[in-house]
Amino acid sequence: MTELSRHRQADCPAQIRDQIVVLLKEQWPHTFRDDEPEWPSESPGLNPISVVLTTDGIVICHAAVSRKTISHVGRQYLVFGLSAMVTAAPYRRLGFGRRVLENATRYMQQQSADFGVFTCDEGLKSFYNWGGWEVASRSSLVGGTRENPLPSESLGKITLIQLFSPRARAARQAILSTPIQIELGEGKLW
Repeated sequence: MTELSRHRQADCPAQIRDQIVVLLKEQWPHTFRDDEPEWPSESPGLNPISVVLTTDGIVICHAAVSRKTISHVGRQYLVFGLSAMVTAAPYRRLGFGRRVLENATRYMQQQSADFGVFTCDEGLKSFYNWGGWEVASRSSLVGGTRENPLPSESLGKITLIQLFSPRARAARQAILSTPIQIELGEGKLW
């Protein structure tokens, strides 16, 4: 039986957390360093949660959702990001990722997000388009710091966005045509 749950990463049960870390290491082994903590996968200041799909207690799909208030085109916005979206290889193309994506997106909406923004590889575009995310072709997500920015296009990533609040939808043109700076720390991009 499959079960969908959400956990604040800081409070995630150890048996779930450990399985998520294994799944993330299998997918992106190069992103883990011996000298850095493995959990939470995002900065605690971003209030990350994990959306987790399990079957008989085994983690088969995961996505992290983080939040941050930013200043963009002269306005303050509550912005959410999606990262660490992964499905265990034997469970891919069975609709489990879609369930997690739907739940993560719904969570953002429930938290009164102005908009959500994240990056992915070009080959995943249709999967995220299905979930209501659109490519922000005239914009990019810029992580890192103001002094040392990390633009998503420098990593070969595309930027996906979904406008949730009426005020974000009203500012659509400005949001979609200007790089979105989210200071996440040196070398970090959600």
